[in-house]
Amino acid sequence: MPPRQRCEACHTSQKACDKKRPKCGRCTARATECEYQPTLGHLFVDQNAFSAGLSHRASRRTRNSPASAVLLDVSQLLLTEMQGRAVDSPEAALIRLHSLGHSRIAAPPADTLHDRVLGRFLSRWTAGSTCLGCQDFVVEIYEASAPDGAMRSAIEATAYADLVVADRHGDLASKSFRAYLTTLGRIQRQLRYFETASDLGAGVRQAVLAAILVLDSYELLYIRRPTPLGIHTRAIIRLVELESQGHALGEPRGIALARFAARRVQARQLLYVRESLLGASHRTATHLAENPLDIRILRFVADACDAMRVLEVEQTKWMRRDAGTSDPPEAGVLLTLLRGMEDWLEKCNTTTLPRPTRVPLHIPSALKWPLPRTAMATTILIYSQDWMARAWTLIHMCYVRISETLLGLQPPDEAVHRNDEHDGGGMVVGPGATKLRLRARLDTSSRLLLDLTPFLMGLTDENGSASMTPTPVLQDSGLLIVQYPLWMLLQARFVAPAAKTEAAVLLSFIDEQRRVVGR
Repeated sequence: MPPRQRCEACHTSQKACDKKRPKCGRCTARATECEYQPTLGHLFVDQNAFSAGLSHRASRRTRNSPASAVLLDVSQLLLTEMQGRAVDSPEAALIRLHSLGHSRIAAPPADTLHDRVLGRFLSRWTAGSTCLGCQDFVVEIYEASAPDGAMRSAIEATAYADLVVADRHGDLASKSFRAYLTTLGRIQRQLRYFETASDLGAGVRQAVLAAILVLDSYELLYIRRPTPLGIHTRAIIRLVELESQGHALGEPRGIALARFAARRVQARQLLYVRESLLGASHRTATHLAENPLDIRILRFVADACDAMRVLEVEQTKWMRRDAGTSDPPEAGVLLTLLRGMEDWLEKCNTTTLPRPTRVPLHIPSALKWPLPRTAMATTILIYSQDWMARAWTLIHMCYVRISETLLGLQPPDEAVHRNDEHDGGGMVVGPGATKLRLRARLDTSSRLLLDLTPFLMGLTDENGSASMTPTPVLQDSGLLIVQYPLWMLLQARFVAPAAKTEAAVLLSFIDEQRRVVGR
């Protein structure tokens, strides 16, 4: 007989609980009555239980099923619920919840909880206020998907998680995670079918890729994991390959999805150096890039990752080399790539790639700022469009990764070439540059990445003034960009301790504000 789980009502696991069966679902043993004060989220769920078709008996079966045992364990790792506040009446709770969300959530009482939460999320989604942004092709795929399809389930999981973060209704996180697990099962079955099917329609591939991208956003924002790599990278790469192999060249929606996915894979390549996941061929770069700037960055990242992968494999061998042995040829390749990119940026006009604007950072003395004020710079960088921030982030992430690799090889002293002054500038390192010059390059790029972060996260406005709200509303689109460089700085060996501390504090702040499901 399996051991009984600890009862949260009577705090014992050694004997049968003499309490009555709980209604809130927080007790995991045989307790039948919970002494916990009901939370606002439970009141919201209970008021909609009948219209949602959920009886008390069905809820009991769900809690006692093997699948829900995992969910109950995970739910214990959710964000701390609101404590010490008076519990509203059911009617007042509903009115309060309606006032917190979008106007479309204030649906008639006959609507189900699912309909109200989904309607609220779709309103925010079409306005570009969620982690999915306002991508018209994803909206079209969602509207055309089957009611029981993976895309619908993925959106449902994200909608509940979005509500948990926005209004702190922690009890709905288990419902979100249940929908997430359901979506995973559906996608896994479809991916297995892909391996055996000889011909698949473009619409089927696109629907699955869109659902995986939704789940990938869900993982990055709402699940506590040790790295931002996620579990969907390989599936994304496989589906991107199918879209770029000529099957959907006449399908603008398929190419748009592939481009959307490729941007995430590029940053993950730099976090975990492997061979180029998307390839550096002219055909692939042309299909996945919208303009010459995208092609240039795609090739730069792919070629650098290829060279660094070889260097990491051979690192032990080259570290044990004799004093008279020359550097590995890949080190020269990295230095050539670095100088080539710096020269290209020097000649690149601001129309092709606008520079971020540096503005003074203003933090009111009474405001609780997530970073230590002594560690913050006096200025930050702002941008006018997301693609600008994404481009500069990829370029300087690659600079950091190359500098880290070359510092590990301990190159000898040689000349240094200085670049023209601009926000993305710094030192251009020649072959065999000193460790001091490499560290200068590393410090310049890491500082730029950190200075981009506050505005990307939504902590400041375009004038550099910190948000005055007690709990700042972090921007989903920015969080999907900044987490990769922050993780890179945290894992780096040669980055300055102050920069690593700042990256760690920012990641902890994101974890506190956005993560609603434990690993």
